[in-house]
Amino acid sequence: MPANKDALIRYRVINRSLRNRQKQYPSLEELIQNCEDALEKPVSKRTIQGDMEAMRYDEQLGFNAPIVYISEEKGYAYADPEFSIDKIPLNSEDIEALEFATKLLSQFQGIDLFKPLNGAIEKISQSVKLNRHLFQEDGDYVEVENAPEYGGQEYLLPLAKAIREKRILFLDYKSFKRKEPKEYEFAPYILKEYKNRWYTLGFHYGKDKITTFALDRIDNLTESKRFYKKSKGFDSKKYFKYSFGITSTLNQEPEEIQLLFSSGQAPYIKSQPIHFSQKILKENDKGLLISLKVYASYELISQILSYGSSVVVKKPKSLSNTLQSEIKKIAKIYK
Repeated sequence: MPANKDALIRYRVINRSLRNRQKQYPSLEELIQNCEDALEKPVSKRTIQGDMEAMRYDEQLGFNAPIVYISEEKGYAYADPEFSIDKIPLNSEDIEALEFATKLLSQFQGIDLFKPLNGAIEKISQSVKLNRHLFQEDGDYVEVENAPEYGGQEYLLPLAKAIREKRILFLDYKSFKRKEPKEYEFAPYILKEYKNRWYTLGFHYGKDKITTFALDRIDNLTESKRFYKKSKGFDSKKYFKYSFGITSTLNQEPEEIQLLFSSGQAPYIKSQPIHFSQKILKENDKGLLISLKVYASYELISQILSYGSSVVVKKPKSLSNTLQSEIKKIAKIYK
């Protein structure tokens, strides 16, 4: 179980006491007094003895502290005088950065693919808490978006294994258009995450082309005894270079999309570009005109619609017509 706040403070106090060069070899009574002073409440002899035991042997803490009792001095010390539970001193900015990163990492703890990292994430979290209490600050002030849990995460490890081994798979896949799953022969090339959902992309033997499957729509996955050779010239970075979202194709040419954003929306679009290809063409009182070089995908259309009246499609005309058609459908719904 993770240590509570009081225990973390006691570990820090014990560590500081054992490293105090002015008052070496603190007795058990002195360690108790130091902890009581820090916590401003009584601490039992048994608690401090348990803390030192945990600092020595608790694998979750990961300190492996070489605490020894020196009978001649009637006190405790580190067998290695240079040892410290915070070997790498952290300032408040370091702690804030680590705390933020740990919060982000913790979102992945429930995913099978990342379970081997759970221990490492927990150790980082405990270390950050220890250092935070050194500064006597409340560390619980970073909140990140809690991603919804989608199905299919149980297939991450089998897919990763098949990609590594270049093994052909059989997928029972249920698309949104089908009531029953259908079996596909598939050579997985990569795993890709988009908006908290996982996808696998590879060669679909039935269609004889590169295809993307959503993991949350896989009903079953089985390995074949056959292996594959990746399609010549396939490069996932090039494949998704002009993608907006998960949709891509090797047979389609990217288009230059010009979007005119309102002056109120402009600062947000400038500070957080919506695609790496974004270029600013013009900015004046009328707004911000940008260009993107992407495929005109469903994901792009959805993103543009999300800006409402704050954006106008200037080019191409075909995309503008598609947006107008969608807007008319929306208007009909709300009549």
